[in-house]
Amino acid sequence: SALADRQGWTLGLVVVGGVIGGVGLLLPRLIGDWEGIAVAILLLGVSHGLATAPQLALVSDICWIECRTMGQTRVMAFLRLGERGGSVIGPLLAAILIPWFGMSGAVLALGAVVLTLTLVFAVLAMGFGSGPYLRTEEEE
Repeated sequence: SALADRQGWTLGLVVVGGVIGGVGLLLPRLIGDWEGIAVAILLLGVSHGLATAPQLALVSDICWIECRTMGQTRVMAFLRLGERGGSVIGPLLAAILIPWFGMSGAVLALGAVVLTLTLVFAVLAMGFGSGPYLRTEEEE
């Protein structure tokens, strides 16, 4: 979070964290089961560490209109609700994929999902810009 604050690179750190996490999930298939799992666990920890703190700051930048109208607490609560929903959906998705693709195939599919959603997030977040640079209709 200190790096994100100093450099103003919150979006970049969230995206880099997502890419590292997605690549980490691909490694057991590419490197080998046990070595890949060890590296994947390490990379998932790095991913989480890079993306979590800047993500909170990024929400108030991207959703600055919603923070003004509904309040920052409500917007953050909605983010946390989405995170908890993902914590439920992820294991359920893995359980659905395992019978079709096996354990390593399911992990590979989840890595592809993480990488795809990271790319979608990056494109959408860059398209919306951030609060300090946007002008409201009243200011124009």
